[in-house]
Amino acid sequence: MTIEMERKVNQKTIAEHLHVSVATVSKALRGRPDVSLATRRQIEQAAEELGYRRQRGRRQPRSRSIKCRLVGVFVRRPIDGGAKNVPTYLDGMSRLSVQQNVSLVVQEWKYTDDPLTVLDRRRQPPAMREGVLSGLALGGEWPAETIDALGRRHQVVLFPQNVMGADVDVVGMDNLTVMLQIVEHLQQLGHRRIGFVGRCGAMAWASERFAGYVNAVDRLGLPYNPA
Repeated sequence: MTIEMERKVNQKTIAEHLHVSVATVSKALRGRPDVSLATRRQIEQAAEELGYRRQRGRRQPRSRSIKCRLVGVFVRRPIDGGAKNVPTYLDGMSRLSVQQNVSLVVQEWKYTDDPLTVLDRRRQPPAMREGVLSGLALGGEWPAETIDALGRRHQVVLFPQNVMGADVDVVGMDNLTVMLQIVEHLQQLGHRRIGFVGRCGAMAWASERFAGYVNAVDRLGLPYNPA
């Protein structure tokens, strides 16, 4: 039902919604310089909210017969170029995508970039602007509000860690269980004064690991020193 409604949205729909001419909508969506920046942003926002899908002329009907799906993989990298495990995830997704008849659209954002720019149509990959992505996989640390905004338009999955406040699926490590296993292993080796280094409230995975550590020392009867 939703898909059929979205297909009926055209430039006339946007024009009537904003009380402007169809010509103005067409110029704005094509990035013409004779449309003010404020008007163009208003039209782009309305197009996004109404579910407008730009047509591609006579080739559009032919594309409907294609069975493959497109999935966006957006990676937000730390300033120092860290997240060395990201290529491993990308390798795995690339191998699996072939089996699932999926093509990946990979885009990178730096931590120095405002994460909200992913919502700006001018910064989005063409496949996302055209509305042909079947879903999004977000790698790295994305703010919950950005994830929620993307989740209203796309199916979203996070990797390799959770983000507090974001109600989406996660592919990654079970930090609570892993920390319990680590502390148990150290206890079996005879250690009793076991500390934790790496607290960072801004990172969901760091908070989960610390919570797992506190849970583990409590369950195993080991001393806990907040210092």
